[in-house]
Amino acid sequence: MRPNLKYKIIFLVSIILCGVICPTFAQNVSEFKTRSNNVKDRNIKQNLSSDWKGDTSYSENTDSRSPKFSRYSTPSKIRFRFLSGNYSSDQRNVSTSTSQVIWDKLGLGQSVFKTEGNRSGNIYDIENNFIDLSYTFGDEYTFTLGGRSVNSGKINITSSESIKFYSTNVYGSGYFGILGVEFGIFEILWGYEYFRYAFIDFDTESSSDYWGNFEDFGSNYTLGIGLVF
Repeated sequence: MRPNLKYKIIFLVSIILCGVICPTFAQNVSEFKTRSNNVKDRNIKQNLSSDWKGDTSYSENTDSRSPKFSRYSTPSKIRFRFLSGNYSSDQRNVSTSTSQVIWDKLGLGQSVFKTEGNRSGNIYDIENNFIDLSYTFGDEYTFTLGGRSVNSGKINITSSESIKFYSTNVYGSGYFGILGVEFGIFEILWGYEYFRYAFIDFDTESSSDYWGNFEDFGSNYTLGIGLVF
């Protein structure tokens, strides 16, 4: 074989192999680039999705925080309370009863104070009505502070000489404190109260006898129950 012909044959074979191999190599390179780009795109999407999920979780946490405030905020409650107390000694017997309505923290009520006794041989019988105003601290465990003022009252006195005196002109005031514990819709209540009052302008059937005034003060413990809504 001639040398020139040999080189020509080698050259032709090289061209043929190049035509077969180069497209395959180019296709492989293209597929490799495509795969790498897909991986990058997938990573970017995953990063974006993770970032987006993070934002979503933040918004969910943010949204979930708002009910917490409403859950921990104390709702307004209506309380109906009734308390009573009794005190007895050799000189007198005392009984008190109190009914109250409390809306949220502010309360309005009425108390009835009754007592009868003997003072220096003079027998007396008293009934006073008080108007109560109060403020309540706490929620399930409560402490109520309040003041009261005499709204009306009456007194009957029978003196040691069996002369009767009576009056409805009274003034006075007092204060009280109540501890409360909730059990469902019920409350158990313990209270302490102080009162002071005076009657003046007594009337009598006798034209020769006169009674100037009658003053009294004291304290009492009370127990009670309430309803909470």
